[in-house]
This record gives sequence, structure tokens and C-alpha cells, in this order.
Amino acid sequence: MALATDYTRHNDALWSLCLNSPNPDPDAVVDQINSARALARAVVAAIDTLDDRRLFYGAVVGAAGARLKQLDYLATDATDHLSHAVDILYDVRARPGASDDKALLWEAGRRITLAQELTALGAQDCTATAELLVTELRRQDALVQPLAVSPTQQAALRAIAQGYVTIDRLDGKPLVSRDDIRITISTIRSLEARTLVVREGCPQHMLERVRLTTDGCRALADTFGRPTSSTPATTRAVQPTPTTAPGRTQTTTPIPPPAPTHQRHTR
Repeated sequence: MALATDYTRHNDALWSLCLNSPNPDPDAVVDQINSARALARAVVAAIDTLDDRRLFYGAVVGAAGARLKQLDYLATDATDHLSHAVDILYDVRARPGASDDKALLWEAGRRITLAQELTALGAQDCTATAELLVTELRRQDALVQPLAVSPTQQAALRAIAQGYVTIDRLDGKPLVSRDDIRITISTIRSLEARTLVVREGCPQHMLERVRLTTDGCRALADTFGRPTSSTPATTRAVQPTPTTAPGRTQTTTPIPPPAPTHQRHTR
């Protein structure tokens, strides 16, 4: 879950590079190279931790491992694109006014955009992978912990972990980058009061990023693999009514006598 927050920070910074300047500062891009490398190292560490747990290697663990490896590959590829962009930008800086400056800057911007696209879904993938692993750990190790948050808070924590939630600094209202999720400021404040989330600066104009704290990561992870409060209502067997129960409909519905018998009776 902490890795999901790292991806969100990394993507926010890349978004700022792509938007704010047609000629990005190569030193700022170098910072993003270091960030992408740190992401790759953290993913490899997560893979090693998964191997050390010696879980039964079933379909779920295999899928989680594959997701982590994909995150590693994408972060590594993003690092390569950013490195190419830095080389180009330093070249442009070394010979200002060259005839091919525009083409080189365009190529550098394209590389940065590609790097951004490669890691854009990192926070969502980390959250999904964490849910797979915690659910499987709960099944294999019989983990039993109290559920610490309400369903509304759980939905907010998940959206925050996936990098969907910011706060408008002007009116103080939460902004969610998905139409199917609604989060109120009262929910954010309730999570802040429990030190499950904090706000931090965001490169996007007049916005604050909401992220999970360590306790928030644990609280969200504790919800994985558990039914939501609505699950019992949707999975409880419906009691049959007398008019729909099997075996009753046939006895309560009158069966007309065969036509031949009726004809013989009229004679």
C-alpha cells in the first residue's frame, strides 16, 4: 500500500513535467529517473518478500507475483525513456539555438510522456495486488483481525490508495477522478481524525493530494478478503413464498380434466 502512494507521487511529478514546460529542466527529469528506479527497487523488494513468505503457490499467489513483475518491468522501461529524455535535454542545453532544437525537444517530451503512461496505473495495480495477497494470506494463515473502518471509509481509503482523490484548496471539497466514486469532506475529515490519511502538496494547480498514512495502509489492508456490510444481505438465501415454492404451484393450480372424458360425460 505504501508503494501505491509512491507511484501517485511519482506520477504527480511527471504530470507536472509534461504540463508546465515545453523545455523541461533536465535536472528535474533526473529526479524522476531516481524516483522510477526507487519504484523498481521497491517492487523487487516486494517480490522477494513474497518469496520469503513461502506461501502455497496457487493461482492467486501466481497472479500477484506476475503483477509485481509487470510493475518492475514498467518502472524500468520508464527509467529508460526518462534517461533518453535527459540526454536529449542536456544536448539541447549544450548548443542553444541549433536548427534541430524543436525536433529534439519534441522527442524529449514524447519520452517523458511515454514514461508517464507506463507508470500511470501503478497505484491501482499496487492496490489490486495488495488485495490479492492479503486475501490469500487470510485464507492460508487464517488471519483474524478486527475490521477498523466503516464501508464508507473503506471505499474512501481504497480510492485514496489508487490515487484518485485530491482536495480543492479553494472550497475544501474532495475531487475524485472517477465518476462512479463519491467521497464527502466529512469522510476525509473522519479519516484524518484517526490519522489514517494526510494531505500533502500536489503539482496540479490549487489541489492537495490525499494519501494514506502507515496506519491507513494497515486499515485498508485489513479490509481485503472480508465481506462488506452489504454482502450478507445479498447472499442470504431468499425464503420461498407459498405461491413460488417448488411443489406447491402444481397442487394449487387447478388441472382441467382431459377433453375426451368431458365429451363422454356430456353424452
